[in-house]
Amino acid sequence: MTKNKSKKMKTLLSGSILLCSILFFSSCQKDNSLNNEVETTKVNNLAVSLIPQGFLKFNTSNDFIAFSKKILNAETKESVLKDLSEKGFKSRNFNIASRNSDTTNPYNLIFNADGLLEIDNVIMKISDDDQFLYTMKEEYSNPETFNGLVNEVYNAIKMNKINVNRNLTAEFNFSDFSTQNPFGVEEARNNASLRRPMFGHVTSTSTSSSDGYDVYGNCIHTVVTTTSNDGYIFWIHTSHSETYTTVTSPGTHC
Repeated sequence: MTKNKSKKMKTLLSGSILLCSILFFSSCQKDNSLNNEVETTKVNNLAVSLIPQGFLKFNTSNDFIAFSKKILNAETKESVLKDLSEKGFKSRNFNIASRNSDTTNPYNLIFNADGLLEIDNVIMKISDDDQFLYTMKEEYSNPETFNGLVNEVYNAIKMNKINVNRNLTAEFNFSDFSTQNPFGVEEARNNASLRRPMFGHVTSTSTSSSDGYDVYGNCIHTVVTTTSNDGYIFWIHTSHSETYTTVTSPGTHC
């Protein structure tokens, strides 16, 4: 009787140890996972969340675009940066001493110190040279894949690796692209002379010439140079301006 009772006690004790081990292991796993369960707050009246890992999260592309317009506007930029700093956000400028980059670079303001950002449940890491985005849906994130993303290690079954600078003449919708291509896209570097940036401006020039008579009856050769400046926010064309320079010289084909 004593022997059976002792055997039952050992079995019960072994089961308890096993259960505690499982609970402990599960607890450790959960603690190491990417924690995105945070409430959306207001930064300068804009909806944004600061993830515990230190990067900004926007629930929709529209939220992010509204934020970008403010942080890239000289009149509202400092106010937004102040709000973010008070909430503990450290942008890439925080690590700028270790980079050979322009501190006015918009990517250094929007991405965090590790180059991370999340939009519409897609986490992205901008490469140190600002040429590629490593993107991964939040649902694929775990300690291993998140660490790979931070270190720019491409994982074909969890991530995409796409150009920051796109085809200039083609519209690009990041949310649609990510929905249609959740992983497996690895693009070669876009080396075109004119490219559509995620943020920034593209300047291009064109010239036209003609011969004709001026008001005094003189044959004049006229060259007009048009300089176009196009602005982009999140690859969306947001502004266009043109300036003109005219140069005249004696004409020969009137």
